[in-house]
Amino acid sequence: MKTTISITGQPMSAGKLRNAIESTDCINVSSHFNNYTLTFPNKKTAIKALSEGYKSLKTFDPDDTNLYYSRGNSLTYDAGRAVIN
Repeated sequence: MKTTISITGQPMSAGKLRNAIESTDCINVSSHFNNYTLTFPNKKTAIKALSEGYKSLKTFDPDDTNLYYSRGNSLTYDAGRAVIN
């Protein structure tokens, strides 16, 4: 079953989340106000992409206090939020 990740928030934060989460398995659709929707073939792939995005952002700046991750649910960075639907 196809699963989507909706990315909303300020343009810079939403773009950084999109770049961290986006993979070759997803279809990227840009919507208005710099929001994005990433569509994955199944929920397992979407959860893995969210986890890899978190690892990528954490590796880039390990002391960042604006990074929050809820496994299998959401990833928040600064003023942007990615949620599995």
